[in-house]
Amino acid sequence: MKIRGTKRGQRIELLEQINSIPDGAEIIVNLELSSTQSAEAEGVTKKLQSRLDKRHST
Repeated sequence: MKIRGTKRGQRIELLEQINSIPDGAEIIVNLELSSTQSAEAEGVTKKLQSRLDKRHST
């Protein structure tokens, strides 16, 4: 499933309804910037991905 959202602090606000997933369900999220984002934001995403990769490798 692919869905768009907006990052607000430590939360991501989803821009569509996702009724197929029940409340309280654990999900795994792969982050990808939309093509309209700047190179600066891309650097932040790479840092976040690096942190996520470190967590999953332990």
